[in-house]
Amino acid sequence: MASETSSLLSPSTTISFQTSIPTSSSGPNGSPSRLPGPSSYVSSSQTTSQNRAPTTPIRGTPNYSAVPLYRQLSKAPNQLPHDLFNDNFSSFLDDSSSILPSVEPKSRPARTLLNQIPPILLATLLNLMLSVPFGSAFFPMSSPTACPPPPPLIGVRLFLLSTILGQTILGTNIGGSGFDESQGMMMVENTPFMHSIAQSVTEAIIANGGGSTEECPDEVFPTILVAFSLTTLITSLSFFLLGHFNLGNIVYFFPKHVLCGCISGIGVFVVTTGLEVSKGIGKLEWTSLESIEEFFGSQGENGTGIYLFLLPCTLVFLLRLIIRLLKKLDRSFPLLPPLFFLSITPCFYIFLWLFNIKVSRVKQLGFLFPPTDGDTTTQDTSSTFEDGGVDPSSFAAIFFPSYSFAQNLSDPFALVSWSAIAKTLPVQLGCVVFSLMHVPINIPSMSMSVNKDCDMNSEMIAHGRSNLLSALFAQLPNYMCYSNSVAYAKSGGRGQPSSLAVITLTTLLFLKGSSLVESIPRAMAGTLLIHVGLDLFFEGISAHGFSALEIGSIWAIVVSMTLFGMTAGLAAGMVLAAITFVVDAGPAHLSPIRGHMPATTLRSSKWRSVEARDILNKSDGLRRIVCVQLQGHLYFANLTQFTDAVKEIIEERKGFTRFLVLDFTLVIGIDSSAAFSLLKLVDTMAKRNLLKIAFVTGKADGFPCTVNLSEQLRSRSIAVTVKDLDKALELLEDMIVSAVNPNLINESFFRVAGEETEFLHAMMLAHCPTADKSTVKTLLTYFKRVGLKKGEVVWKQGGKADRLCAIVRGQLLSYLEEEAGTTERVVAGDVVGELGLIMGHEGERRLTTLVAEVDCVVYELTSEAFATLKAKKPAVAIYLFQLCVRYMSHRLQHVSNRFVETKCIPI
Repeated sequence: MASETSSLLSPSTTISFQTSIPTSSSGPNGSPSRLPGPSSYVSSSQTTSQNRAPTTPIRGTPNYSAVPLYRQLSKAPNQLPHDLFNDNFSSFLDDSSSILPSVEPKSRPARTLLNQIPPILLATLLNLMLSVPFGSAFFPMSSPTACPPPPPLIGVRLFLLSTILGQTILGTNIGGSGFDESQGMMMVENTPFMHSIAQSVTEAIIANGGGSTEECPDEVFPTILVAFSLTTLITSLSFFLLGHFNLGNIVYFFPKHVLCGCISGIGVFVVTTGLEVSKGIGKLEWTSLESIEEFFGSQGENGTGIYLFLLPCTLVFLLRLIIRLLKKLDRSFPLLPPLFFLSITPCFYIFLWLFNIKVSRVKQLGFLFPPTDGDTTTQDTSSTFEDGGVDPSSFAAIFFPSYSFAQNLSDPFALVSWSAIAKTLPVQLGCVVFSLMHVPINIPSMSMSVNKDCDMNSEMIAHGRSNLLSALFAQLPNYMCYSNSVAYAKSGGRGQPSSLAVITLTTLLFLKGSSLVESIPRAMAGTLLIHVGLDLFFEGISAHGFSALEIGSIWAIVVSMTLFGMTAGLAAGMVLAAITFVVDAGPAHLSPIRGHMPATTLRSSKWRSVEARDILNKSDGLRRIVCVQLQGHLYFANLTQFTDAVKEIIEERKGFTRFLVLDFTLVIGIDSSAAFSLLKLVDTMAKRNLLKIAFVTGKADGFPCTVNLSEQLRSRSIAVTVKDLDKALELLEDMIVSAVNPNLINESFFRVAGEETEFLHAMMLAHCPTADKSTVKTLLTYFKRVGLKKGEVVWKQGGKADRLCAIVRGQLLSYLEEEAGTTERVVAGDVVGELGLIMGHEGERRLTTLVAEVDCVVYELTSEAFATLKAKKPAVAIYLFQLCVRYMSHRLQHVSNRFVETKCIPI
């Protein structure tokens, strides 16, 4: 399915993400019948291609088709984008529009060093281009405390080292990953959380008296690194657990509108960070108009403040304008955004050369990143960050606490403020949760992109190993970057030697790349961040298919993240998701009352005489019973709705309803508030002239609550508790019949002393009310008396249906052998097995097993005797057909009473 999505590399203005739906297993109306896996997304230029080659399904995996995530997510599980920031650098690498050769691995000739150079350089270039803007965003650009921000090189080195460690595990055979095209990278989606952790640690140490107002405490930078390391360690353990317990689909538990809100909130953060990185002075706070005016109005010491952020804003406007024009002209240039970003630096120096402007002057005005050497005497204080006497821009500072061990310190964590770390735990946990959302999507997407099967559990464990190694070096979380990996694979990169070459070049950038960072204009980093942030922001808020409440939730999450931080935004998202669920699902699924009806058409399984049935069928009979069926959870939030509804039902039939049945069969749980509310309802109903309220528990062990509700109800004379609806109807029917003629209660069962023959005659007359005594007497001459001992099997399920039994004394049990607990008792006065006999087919089989529960006396009519009866006395035999029809009518009417359970019908 074609999708008009776009990316940073396509001529569109938004970043859209896609998921996939297995087309071969969709349910009715196009809905998926199971949880589908994700697939990669492509740019609009690719999906609109008329000559796009069909996708070849991966062997052993379902055939996927891509659909836009936030336009079609109603048909797919909730998923996050593969890489919130970085997928934009690989959309041009799809088969239909790639400028780089895509060669199938099995048909590719032996690789030489020469044909591996392009992918190696591409992967290294992507690492460098991403390290500067995002590395600059790890730490606040300014702080109200005495601690100045560290040089950008610190963040760049953190980014690169985490990337190197991730590539070492994921791109080689060490970690156990099934992809030799993997490109590990620092998890850039976590940049806002790293920023929050650094800021929280600094403020907590200052607030705890860790330093004076004039100097920065030595504990700040080591504590930040340990907090980063702890976050990475928890992330590593989480990946190990997910892989061990096969929980890779955890991302499906996040509602889509919450994800949209988080994406837009991150977009605002990225835009804010881009402005701060561009200006280099001041911190942009959205909490008040004064702080906003101060940031945008401040000119700085050199009077160039406004130009520092106007330049990247102008470049972003120009880029987006070009993309929009190309889109209107229906032209595609997927490489435009990355080439635009890469061209900023050379164009910047060409401009300086044309106008004869010295680099030193531009650096003084703040258009370039500040120096990163360790000489603090020649630098402005805004560019230094002391770490207990250790130069933070040095190589050793990145390896804290490894550096402390090398210096033979007695306590390598002496400079760590554990109280400050404790205050960052909520942010760290939020970061971990956010980290777990990407890998379960990236892995299947990568599998499809490179046409290679993968083991999700092994890949999760591999990510656990890569993050464990990163944690040991006090570094940031990392993962397999889907976009960089696809870019590397599509350009021909593959194999462990090439991966080691990427690691080597990235390590050189880590060790000797300080001069490169000093030479990069702030505008380049700012332009990339602002552009990506705007795309993310508009992607979240412009998603379609949401209700007004969900749209409000998206904006609430964005505002919470912007004003109060990432953790507050995630917390707001969880709360709003719960509220949205209750509001949307409440009317359909959470209403405590499933339905109600008078018992006019309901019958118990008890066999009634004709006179008793006439009493029940009168206008003041069963119609005086109202049955209310409950469902779901009864708790404090819906107990008022429940009690008011019951009162309204009784009020509608004021003065006529005398009996009430409350069926709790479908109730899952009852909290204490609802239990006591039920007791109060009973007391209220007693004042409304109700004679009896029958509570149907639906379970042998009573109500599903901790309160002893059954015992409490027994203390009220108006209430009675029974196991099922049949018993409740039988009880209330007896009360109605006995009010007219008490002698009819036991008449239908003929449980009176007397001769068996008298009992049998009376029973058959009750079953065949149109027959006279002489006809019944003739009929009974074909029956044979049989005595049964307790436990004796009358017939087995699957046996031949060759007789019926009229029970004169005792009780039998009918049950299904293949279904545990499905039983029905057959008592004196009942006839059983008549249907199989009347059918008359020799192949007719018993559907139940019948066993005597006590010593019994039954009268049998065999198939041979019935055949003789039909031949000699057809007018008498017709009454057996009448008996069969009456029993079937009785049973079908009885079964229609049951909403949940199904008892076996004796045959």
